[in-house]
Amino acid sequence: AAVEGKRAQKGEDNALSILSDGRQGAVDVRLYDSEAEDHPDSKVNTMVRSVLERYHSDSDEHAGQTQLIFSDIGVHPAKSSGFHLYGDIIKKLVAGGIPRDQIADFGVLDGAPRLAAAENLRSGVVRVGIGGTDKLGTGMNVQTHLGAIHHLDVPYKPAYIEQRNGRIDRYGQRHRPVGRNLLRDTVA
Repeated sequence: AAVEGKRAQKGEDNALSILSDGRQGAVDVRLYDSEAEDHPDSKVNTMVRSVLERYHSDSDEHAGQTQLIFSDIGVHPAKSSGFHLYGDIIKKLVAGGIPRDQIADFGVLDGAPRLAAAENLRSGVVRVGIGGTDKLGTGMNVQTHLGAIHHLDVPYKPAYIEQRNGRIDRYGQRHRPVGRNLLRDTVA
């Protein structure tokens, strides 16, 4: 209520900056404050455990499956804190036993390297892709081995969730049932 109806002044809180801080904090508070604790049960760490569990699963259902991690937040180091969400996730996945060359960071890929990474994901050479809706959504045909989608953030536009889920609900998708990890809930 303190910002309601007031014209924002440079450097002051306004509704948009408060919303942005809240969105970042909901994904990982270190995006807002790099000195904050890396809580073991945070949304990010819960998602990392889910990716690792599926990757290391011995079940025939999960063998050779690929996974996508979507987040429109944390693509680059945060201006306010310097914390890099994508880098943190990749570091944790590697520490959990996924070789770095099996993880594609679509947040930094464009042009031919992006297309090559998509082909490697589609063929199962790359097992985990991480990116935002803009880089990993529209036109990305990686469904062949895709077994799970993990949504770390909730995008501003509801259609973006449909766009993200559209990567797995496609002709040529070999793995059923489909797992989607939206925030902390799994829907099969």
